[in-house]
Amino acid sequence: MQIGYGWSFHTRDQQPVCDLAALNAMGAERCFVVSDPSDRSLVLEQAMGFLRPHDSFLVRSVERLGPSMSDVMNVAKALADAGAKLQILDLPPAPGNVSGDVLVAVARCLSRALETSTPVTAPVDPEPEEPAARPGQRGRPVAIAVEHHDSVRRLVREHGQSVSQVARRFGVSAATIYRVLSRP
Repeated sequence: MQIGYGWSFHTRDQQPVCDLAALNAMGAERCFVVSDPSDRSLVLEQAMGFLRPHDSFLVRSVERLGPSMSDVMNVAKALADAGAKLQILDLPPAPGNVSGDVLVAVARCLSRALETSTPVTAPVDPEPEEPAARPGQRGRPVAIAVEHHDSVRRLVREHGQSVSQVARRFGVSAATIYRVLSRP
């Protein structure tokens, strides 16, 4: 059986993403489609749970398998362990054993993506500095200097980092980040 997994939602920049037509064109008999970005791992898990030995797992592109190389490789290993083949749009299935097929397909797709893509660098916010002690200051020192509040807001609201990720980055508690976010 050919099992399809894809996305169908709007990205942060309001670009529509819909893989259903591509999956149907690839011959998918059953499709698992993510309609909310926060459900990606849940729907992927459901699709992987539906697989049986000798099934084909169809995806439009390798980034559908995970946000990082280790996530992609974990999915590839799970597919190989399930005895399923991986087929990525525009890449013909490779002959050989199942685990080799999966890894070859992922490697070919990654190498094609690296050859054709232009490097994209995310803006890097400066690492927080230690708050300077002010003479005559009473009470507890501030956890995050006021000049870093915009960076905190930008990391959470624009870059989509979780409150706990930002808290770890600045070395403070999540409650501190929530207080910064609640201030104008």
